[in-house]
Amino acid sequence: MKVTVRFPFQKNLYLTGGISLGSLLKELQICPGDVIVLRNGKAMNKNDAVFEEDDEIEICPVVSGG
Repeated sequence: MKVTVRFPFQKNLYLTGGISLGSLLKELQICPGDVIVLRNGKAMNKNDAVFEEDDEIEICPVVSGG
C-alpha cells in the first residue's frame, strides 16, 4: 500500500500486507488526534480499520479556524 504522510513530516512509504489504522499511527509515532487519515480518498476514524495492500493512505494535518 502507498502511504503519504503530510504531517508532522513529509514522507512516502510503501507497505506490504495489512495493518490497522491504530497500528500504523503508532508505528509512525503520530497522535491520532493530530491528523485525518484518508483511505482511497475517504476519511477513516476507526483504529481497528484494517488497510489492505491495494489501498492508498494519506495522513493529513487537522486544520481548524474561525
